[in-house]
Order: sequence, then structure tokens, then C-alpha cells
Amino acid sequence: MAKQFAICALLACTMASASAATDHMLALAKMDNAENGAAQLNQETATAADWEQETVSFVEAYEKRDLASAKIYGQNALRIAYQVFGARHVNTADSLNKMGVIFESEGLLEQARLNYQKALDILVELLGKDHEDVATALNNLANLYSLLKDYDQSESLHLRALEIREGAAGENQYAVGQSAYNLALLYEKQARYDDAEMFYKQSILAWEKGLGTMNLNIAKAVNNLANIYAAIGKNSAAEEMHMRALNIRSANLGPEHLDVAESLFNLGAICTKQEKFNEAGPFFREALSILEKRLQPNDPQLAIAMYSLANIYHIQAKNEEAYSQELRMRATKTSTTNVYSPLEERRASVFSSQLAQRHDYIEGLYNKAKPLYQKALAIFLQAYGENHPSVKVIEEEYAMLLHNTP
Repeated sequence: MAKQFAICALLACTMASASAATDHMLALAKMDNAENGAAQLNQETATAADWEQETVSFVEAYEKRDLASAKIYGQNALRIAYQVFGARHVNTADSLNKMGVIFESEGLLEQARLNYQKALDILVELLGKDHEDVATALNNLANLYSLLKDYDQSESLHLRALEIREGAAGENQYAVGQSAYNLALLYEKQARYDDAEMFYKQSILAWEKGLGTMNLNIAKAVNNLANIYAAIGKNSAAEEMHMRALNIRSANLGPEHLDVAESLFNLGAICTKQEKFNEAGPFFREALSILEKRLQPNDPQLAIAMYSLANIYHIQAKNEEAYSQELRMRATKTSTTNVYSPLEERRASVFSSQLAQRHDYIEGLYNKAKPLYQKALAIFLQAYGENHPSVKVIEEEYAMLLHNTP
């Protein structure tokens, strides 16, 4: 069987900006507004209302992924918090936490850790060690330690956050599910698959209870659980989970969303792993159709889908060639019996007709695979250069295809 790529992170696929120049001008305008606001605040005595406004502006900018403006608003809010509320106040902790998020997004992990830790210390002092806001601060710090590859510390903090959330009055099921999900991610990162499976299942149950069975949070947990099952060889269970994720995503996002394409691709990959090639092909085709509409023509994720579909056609062609060879052997055996009865002549005629039809079918499969290999190879060469391992894989596959076709 031809080599397969590992399931790729299609969640990383994003639509390119319609106009980079326009986006840049808008970003500069937003930064000017934020900086002008900062200058005005420096000239006036800040108030609690100013802190609230800067905090709201931070959230709005961050949700739009305008991180440059978000950083300015966050710095303003933190300065005002120290001035108006003092160093030991929940609003100051909130601003410290938000600046931690910005530092983390910039890759300044030690600065992020210091901000998260300060926020946590303030909240524990003011609210007590079992408050839900403390659990949120623990969660942020735990995720940061995971990025720092201090997995033991990350695990300890996530377990403490989950403990708080499970014990909270009324049990916020969204928060419980999030803590369980974060633990599952941490364990998956370390290939601790049994632990990851357990906590993905807990996150799914919590979110089902709190959000309903068709919530998108459940889809991401189900998708990851499917990948766990695939990693440990539970392929049927993986296929079932990927199908569930597909149904949830299609219902919430529509049939042409990138997350839908991810689920379709994953289904194609798990069907390929089980040698269910007739089922894998349609999944890959549908995923490719979405990606061609949503991604730039030179996106490597598009090349992965092209390669995967080409690989299916290639495998199917090879399998059909093997069966055709078997038919030829049967036809040869029939022709050497030296029995020329009308029945044997009809058999020989049927074999000959079948072989001719199968030749055309096999040639059609190769003709479908060939341009997909070519396009995928061109994209990878442009993106990564001729020495990249993925380029070598496609080149080998394409050379094999050319060797097997006229």
C-alpha cells in the first residue's frame, strides 16, 4: 500500500485576507485610536469607568485578533487598575491576566507566567483558594506551563482547577468540561492515551449536560477522541467519532466550513487506514472541494488533500490491476484446454470483454491521480523546497504511478 501522510491539522487552515493593504491600514488606524486614548488618559485623572472602557476595548480588539491594539488597551487598563484600585484588587488581577494573554500570544512566555502568577496570588488572597475565578487563573497558568513543557506543573494546576470547578455550587458544566478537555490535551501531548481518553470523555459528558449534544465544543472533543482511538488502533471507534464530529459541525457551521473539511479529511484518512478505499475517496473529494473554495491555490493544506485523494486513486488502480491479472490467468487457463465448445468460446469472449473494460477503468483511475500528484508536488516544492520529506514522498508516489502507466 502506498505511504500515507499523518492526519494534518486542518484547524490551522484560515482564509487569506481579501486585501492585505487594506487590513494593514485598518490596523494602523486602530492603533492610532488606542494610542490617542492612552495619551488622553495620561493627561487626566483616571477613574473606574476608564478602566472598564479600556477593558471592554481590549476584549473587542482581542476578539478581532487585533493584538497590537489589544496590547495598548491592556496596558492602559493595568496602569489604571494600579492607580484606581491598588495592587491587591480583583480588577488589577483581571488586567494582569489579560496582559498575560497578550505576552503569551507574543511568545514572551516568562512575562506571561509572571502576570498569570501575580493574578492568581491576588485572587487566592481576596477570594479564597476554592473560588471559580481562582480556577480560571489556575487554568491559564497551567496552559502556560504546558507551553514551557513543564508538564508535571501543568497537570497539577489543571487538576486543581478541575477540582474547584467540580466542587462549585451549581457546577458550571462548561467550565468543568473545559478543565477536563485541557487535561486531555495535556495527556495527548505526552502520548498518555488512556488518560487522554478518560478526560476527553469527561469533557464530552459535561458539555452534553450543560450545552446539549450538538454544541461545537463537543465536536472538538469528539474529534480529538477519534484521533486518540486512531493512534491506539481502535479504527472503528475513531470512524464513529469522526462521523459524529462531522454531523455536529455540518449542523452548526454549514456544509462548506473549514472545520467540516477537517472532519471529512479525517474520515477519509481513517477509512484509508482500514483499507476502505471506496469510502475514503468520496470523503477526500468532498474535503478537497471545500478547501479549493476556501483556501489560496498554493496552500499546503490543499496539497495534502490533493495528495491523499491521488493516493486513493493510485491504490485502487493497483488493486484493480491485481484483479485483472487474475482474470488474465483464468483466461489463459481456459484457452489452453483445447476445448472449443460454444460454452468455452463464450467464456473466453466474456473474459476478453471484462479485461478491456477493466483496462479503461484502471487507466481512468491513473488519469485522475496524475494531475493531483502534479499539483500537490508543485505546491509543496514552492512552500518547502525540493529537500522536504513530503516532497520526497510525493515524488516517489508519482514515479511509481508513471512506471505503471503507458
